[in-house]
Amino acid sequence: MDINLEDVLLKLIKSIDLFQKMSDQEAIEIAKISTLNYYPKWTKIILQWKKPKALYILWKGKLNVFKREDNVDIKLGDIQEGEIFGEMSYLRDIEAMAWVSCSQQCDIWEIPLKNIVYSEIIEKAYETMSERDKENQEIFEKYKLYKFLI
Repeated sequence: MDINLEDVLLKLIKSIDLFQKMSDQEAIEIAKISTLNYYPKWTKIILQWKKPKALYILWKGKLNVFKREDNVDIKLGDIQEGEIFGEMSYLRDIEAMAWVSCSQQCDIWEIPLKNIVYSEIIEKAYETMSERDKENQEIFEKYKLYKFLI
């Protein structure tokens, strides 16, 4: 039985919601320029105040997101399988405002930033960024109130 590498790549990449609307050819092109990397538990994928070199998609596992402020790590949330991250730094062309680490072993797709030209990816990145901005604002308002009351 012959195994076609493009068929395997296509099946892997199309298992992620973000890529399901893409043509097979576009999805294969993304898979060819991307890497799927394994990270053990506790590995930091994105460091706060450092600029990521990729847009990331969590394929397997779970990630935690924290922001360090006033020497306190504030948990902003979790990243679940199929979600993108690193989008805020990419879209705003700034250093990361938070750090992301593996809460368990993870498999993560990394798309080099210089290769992100597909409208589906950019649209999803904007949508995700907007949702996370709202969630983060709520968390920081609670943190400021807590800090004020102490």
